[in-house]
Amino acid sequence: MMRRVLNVCNMTTKPLLRKSVLRILLLIVYTMLGSWMFHCVEKTPITYKEMSANMLEKTPLQVPTFVNDAYEAVKVGKKVEWTFLNTTSYVFTILTTIGYGHMAPETELGQMLTVLYAIVGLPISMLALKTIGEVIVRCIKSLVIRIEKRLFKTRGVQRIRQKTFLGTCLMMLLFLLLGSILEVVAEGWSFTEGIYTWFVVLSTIGFGDYIPFQSLDQKSHADRRKSLWVFIAILACFTLIGLCVVSAVLTSLVQAVEEYRSKSNPYVCGSKLVQFVKRQKGRVSRSGVYAFNRGMVYMEEGQNIEHYHSRVRTRSNSI
Repeated sequence: MMRRVLNVCNMTTKPLLRKSVLRILLLIVYTMLGSWMFHCVEKTPITYKEMSANMLEKTPLQVPTFVNDAYEAVKVGKKVEWTFLNTTSYVFTILTTIGYGHMAPETELGQMLTVLYAIVGLPISMLALKTIGEVIVRCIKSLVIRIEKRLFKTRGVQRIRQKTFLGTCLMMLLFLLLGSILEVVAEGWSFTEGIYTWFVVLSTIGFGDYIPFQSLDQKSHADRRKSLWVFIAILACFTLIGLCVVSAVLTSLVQAVEEYRSKSNPYVCGSKLVQFVKRQKGRVSRSGVYAFNRGMVYMEEGQNIEHYHSRVRTRSNSI
C-alpha cells in the first residue's frame, strides 16, 4: 500500500517538478535581461561618490546654502551605484515584490521600463513560486506518509493536510533561524534584528530599514567582486527558496482548512450524504423501470405464445 502511494506521488510530482524547473529558468533569463536593460539605462557617467565630492568642492561659504548643498552632496554620496550586480538586486526586488526602496530609477525611461517590466515579470515570478510551493507541499506530504507508515506502523494516515501544514510552518521557521544566524555571522547584527529582517523579506513587506548583506557590497573592493558575485547568487537562491516555502505554507493552509471543514462541518457531511442518497435513488428508479419494461416484454411474449397455442387448437379441432 505504501509503495502504491509513493508511486502515485512520484507520478503526480514529476510533471509538476518539470514545469517548475522550466519556469525558474524563464525567471532567471528574464531577470538577467532586466538587469542588463536597467544597467544600460540608469548608469551614470561618474559614480555617485565622485558626484558628491564635486558638489562639496563647489559649495559656497554661506552657512544656509552650505548646509543645504552639503546635505544634498552627502545624500548623493549614499546612493547605490547602478552596477550590474546592484541592478540585478533591484530587478530581484521587483519580481519578488519585496521592494526595499534603496534603489529607484531617476530617468523617465527607467521609470516606464520598470512599469512595463513588472507587468510582464510579475506573472512569471508568481507562477514559478506557486509551482515550486506545490512541489514542496507534495514532498512534505509524501514524507509525512512515509514517516507514519514506517515509524508508527499506521495503516491509514489521517489529517494529512493539517500535518503537511505544520511541516511547512516548521520549514519556514528553520529558514528564519538560518537567515538570522547568517546575518549575525556576516554583518554583526543581533539575533533579533536578523529574525526581523528575514521575516520582513520573506513576507515581502520590505520596509528597507534593514537590507540583507548590503554592507558587504559597500565594503567590497574590485578584487573581491568575483567572490561577492558567488555570495550574492547564493543569497538570491536562499531568498527565492524561502519565498517558495512561504508559498507552500499558504497552499497547505488552504488545503488544511478545507480538510478541517470537511471533517468537522455537519452540513458538508450532510450534503455528501444527500448526494449519495440521490445517486442510489436514481439507480433504484432506473433498475425499477428496466424491470418493469422487461416484465411488459415478458407479458407480451406470453400473450403471443398463448394466442399461438389457441390458434393451433382451433385448427386441430376443425380437422
